[in-house]
Amino acid sequence: MGRASKVGVVGRWFPIVYSGEILWTGMLLLVGYFATEALKGAEEFIVYLGAVVSVLLVGGIMVIFPRRLNRYIETSEIRVELL
Repeated sequence: MGRASKVGVVGRWFPIVYSGEILWTGMLLLVGYFATEALKGAEEFIVYLGAVVSVLLVGGIMVIFPRRLNRYIETSEIRVELL
């Protein structure tokens, strides 16, 4: 009785468990695929964002630094003549 009842339980649940595992594995594969695609898009966005921030930073330095330098030269007692 012991062996026959165990085989019956396994045989009855095996198709259900197997189907569940197939669905679970397929779902994990799809989630992994789409997460990877999302990361590729995020990586491209970060590259563009870094380029924009760099251009704005360099542009800001090119505008602000000469103004401050001129203000410093005008207020200081040292006179500097630029070519």
